Amino acid sequence: KAMKRAVFITGLKSRVFNGNLFNKNYYEGQVIRRNKKKWLVHIDGKQKNIVHLFPMIKARGAVNVVTYFPGNKISAIKKGQPLYFQVANASGTMDRLIGKVKEIGVYPVNLHGNNVYEVVCQATSKENLKYGMEGNATIITGKSTYFEYFKQKL
Repeated sequence: KAMKRAVFITGLKSRVFNGNLFNKNYYEGQVIRRNKKKWLVHIDGKQKNIVHLFPMIKARGAVNVVTYFPGNKISAIKKGQPLYFQVANASGTMDRLIGKVKEIGVYPVNLHGNNVYEVVCQATSKENLKYGMEGNATIITGKSTYFEYFKQKL
């Protein structure tokens, strides 16, 4: 039994700095070093003086994959279940990430007018991943043999 949902990659932890305090010459996509770590600069579109620093995905080795499930499906998901995340790449094929369920929301959140539960999974990183990429995730909630599957269908 597999559940599929559209999901996206989020920043593991971002740090917010006021650009006026540190450097007025930051630009979008710039890679900087702070405290012996590499950070990716994102400038807030609404407030030009706010700078978000995201950790480099390649340096982390793992990414958080966030997906949302309706209330009638969330009871089948448990911590530690395997996750398979597929995201399209430039060559037209799909990159596949493998991970596990790390956190399950305890209360519903409102997303586009629907009450859904947030599920956070941790997966291994690939070379060409970027923050905000979308794809399809599959969480395996149970296994059965072909005989048992056909027996249930009859």
